[in-house]
Amino acid sequence: MAVSAPAMPEVTDYGERSPVRSIIPDHLKQTTLDLLDITLSDMQRAPYFCDARLLQVPGGWRAGKSYNAALWQWCRIFTGPLHWIVAPDYWQARAEFDYIVKFAKDAGLWRSNTSSKRDSNILVLNITYPLGAPNGDPIRIETKSAVHPEKLGSVAPATILMVEAGQQSSEVRDILIGRTAELRSPMMMSGTFEKAQAWYVNFYEHNKVGYGTEYMRGAQVFRLPTHSNEIVFPGGLQNPEIQHQKEILPEDFFNEKFLALPSRPQHLVFGKWRMPEYQRGIPSWGPGIDIDRPVYLAIDPGTAHPHSVNVFQMEGTTAWLMDIVWLRNLTCQQVIDRCKQRAWWDKIIYFVIDIAGKQRGPERSYLDIWRENLPGIPYGTTKVPLQAGYDLHRQCLVAEVGDPKLMLLDVDATGILEWEYDHHHYKKSQNGEPLEDPHPFDDDAIKATTYFLWDRFRDYSHDKSQATQVVYA
Repeated sequence: MAVSAPAMPEVTDYGERSPVRSIIPDHLKQTTLDLLDITLSDMQRAPYFCDARLLQVPGGWRAGKSYNAALWQWCRIFTGPLHWIVAPDYWQARAEFDYIVKFAKDAGLWRSNTSSKRDSNILVLNITYPLGAPNGDPIRIETKSAVHPEKLGSVAPATILMVEAGQQSSEVRDILIGRTAELRSPMMMSGTFEKAQAWYVNFYEHNKVGYGTEYMRGAQVFRLPTHSNEIVFPGGLQNPEIQHQKEILPEDFFNEKFLALPSRPQHLVFGKWRMPEYQRGIPSWGPGIDIDRPVYLAIDPGTAHPHSVNVFQMEGTTAWLMDIVWLRNLTCQQVIDRCKQRAWWDKIIYFVIDIAGKQRGPERSYLDIWRENLPGIPYGTTKVPLQAGYDLHRQCLVAEVGDPKLMLLDVDATGILEWEYDHHHYKKSQNGEPLEDPHPFDDDAIKATTYFLWDRFRDYSHDKSQATQVVYA
């Protein structure tokens, strides 16, 4: 075998191929690197060795995104007869394709390839699948364009590379995920956050925190920042040139282009009040729901927008956010059924809900449904003036202990609120200046939190701990 071949799994027979994906053992992945005489940095090794069905690997400038993506696919080239590289257009698939052509030639596995600049390119190896089977299919790698999603034909690739994925639509992504079903194939999405569509940024952030509309169970997300390419930047993050760029470039620019982190939207509604080191912690009773304390719910109902149910426990004048149920495209009753599975459901003594929840739905209002499921539990529906409510919310974020204060339990359960803090932003005028009106997006957990703080603290003084308008069923 030539020096650049991927490690070949042992073949025992030429039986029918199974519709179950082949997972390459880690020792064979390492053997492939050894045969290629490649040493990867720790950050580069993480996605290369990952066996998840769906991976997202955004990268920074000069991080070696194309090379690492091609290497990931080459290592898995013996798992089936057909492999795809899908890009916004054929040209943008060339870098990964050319790397794999080189790997094949170095390995002595190259049979033929096309080299069109405008159309699909095909590489054919001189080995068949199942491996060595006399009547097997030659292994092929094809480039595909996402310009016409309907032409992503009804075949089953063994691996899929979605390159410059952020420039492709979520429709293309979903079509490609569907193409992995028959063979349970792995798929990697690579590219930069630069000019990326919203879904690509949200996919990264939602799958980091485990919540959100783009969260997909089992997906894994990684970053390849510029300094992960330790061949070009020895020493990684501490490389003098990386540190120089960090010093002279604007923070958001450096984070996106070099650290492969999404840029935060400008003009954030909660931008300068957002200080995680002061707003996360563990209450006096420990890291979790105190079963001896009452539970309060704050609800911002929705279907197309997420239905956010925020769970609070009080410690003096500090409101501890302990959990969030944040679900989309479910009925109100389905959301409540999920809540009933939580340990805190039987501890609820009060809930506050958006006043719009009183409006009649197709059958009955959100409020009616919540009341039916919490019979006899008092509730509040006070109208919250948006600006005044946000002002109080901000004050509670930066308040000292002893004053009305909001704290977040130091676990991932409340991460979606922090994500909304980093994305909820003001509308902009035509010249880009912020307006006073926030965009009605990325604000569902924020609004539920605001309802609770307003309901509990709006009339707070040192002589009167709270003055809520409570409605008893």
